[in-house]
Amino acid sequence: MSTEHSKLLATGKIYLLRKPIDGRLGALKLWNLVTSGSLGFNVDLTSGEEVWIVMSVARGYRLKLFHIDDQGYSLTTRINYDGRFEILFSNDGPKTITRSELQRLILDGTIEGEWHHPRLACRCI
Repeated sequence: MSTEHSKLLATGKIYLLRKPIDGRLGALKLWNLVTSGSLGFNVDLTSGEEVWIVMSVARGYRLKLFHIDDQGYSLTTRINYDGRFEILFSNDGPKTITRSELQRLILDGTIEGEWHHPRLACRCI
């Protein structure tokens, strides 16, 4: 991951949604889902806490990273050309993940089990 990404992801809680989302959703619609509690959890927007919400579409080829801080919100989309993002979907609420798990998900497509790309494992561990 580049230095710019590392700095950007340096702070804040990271939530991984475990139910698929519509890949066509934009930043404004996601903001409305977060503030209404429709994603299954509440984010305290008055605390100034920085939050990352990581979501995947059902087919797993697209990952969305929604970032909220005291200045506003932004949305980044990551497309996996080598395969799918493997997220175990369930009806449970979101899961809190670490930065190293997020880095592995972005680069390798999974946070569990064997690495799909062993070359990346050497750089990330």
